[in-house]
Amino acid sequence: MPTLVVREEDRTWLVDLPDAAEWTLGRAHACDLPLETPRASRRHARLRVAGGRCVIEDLGSTNGTLLNGAPLEGPRELAEGDEIGIGDCRLVFRGRP
Repeated sequence: MPTLVVREEDRTWLVDLPDAAEWTLGRAHACDLPLETPRASRRHARLRVAGGRCVIEDLGSTNGTLLNGAPLEGPRELAEGDEIGIGDCRLVFRGRP
């Protein structure tokens, strides 16, 4: 099962990404993966997992989403080791357990 390694300030944790799931990431507590970084929008980005593929897209956030240090422009499929930047939070995609 793919996972995300989430690094936020002094915390690091793993999030399993089951198949056929959709995740919203952002500052809102109602998000599937709430982030505490103040530079994240309430609904910042979305991850879609299906058929062993994971696609990320920005949801029109104020500060944007980075993928491997570059601004994310449109939906992108993630590959092993890709780093997502949302404010001060870093998420590393692990496609294999």
